[in-house]
Amino acid sequence: MGASMNPPEGSRLSVQWIDGQQTIVAPPQPRGAAAVFLTLFLLVWLALWTFGGLQVVRQLVSGRTGDGEVFLAFWLIGWALGEAFALSMLYRNVRPAIPERFTLRLDGLAYDSGVAPPRIYGGSQFGRSRRDLWPKRIRRIFPSDDLKTLRLREGGDANRLTVDVGAERVDLAKNCTEVEREWLFRTLSDHYRLADDWRRS
Repeated sequence: MGASMNPPEGSRLSVQWIDGQQTIVAPPQPRGAAAVFLTLFLLVWLALWTFGGLQVVRQLVSGRTGDGEVFLAFWLIGWALGEAFALSMLYRNVRPAIPERFTLRLDGLAYDSGVAPPRIYGGSQFGRSRRDLWPKRIRRIFPSDDLKTLRLREGGDANRLTVDVGAERVDLAKNCTEVEREWLFRTLSDHYRLADDWRRS
């Protein structure tokens, strides 16, 4: 029996017709209280950091630095790097989210990873990898040959839905629940007639 095009009950997934093509849309998880706290923290931190940097600039311009001119010049370099990093984090945290999309085309699967809000972990944000902090938006078409590598992989913490493109393994539906990834796996496998290749890794 083919997979139903009705997403699991209570799921955030939806099936829509966009530009005449059937598309599965996966909205990102909503921002939580931790994201709001991080935004407020960054705003306060940036205000204080900017004020401190401007004070040092005034000292350098006025020439009232004594023997500390070289030290303050190097300090300003670090200040500028800290300012740029905090601004990029703030932008990453407040920019509009874009849903993940799976467009069921005749020539393959058109995939758009969208833009999800940053994941807020219990530990330090700065301890996460660059891919977690600034994930790259992926937009590509997986032809039928690539879709033959579609797998639902069981892991220690959660399953993964993947497609292999040459030596690259692309994770799909990273912000979906395990049940939603299972439904996507069955639906895509059925739509592209991959039923004989259904298997978990």
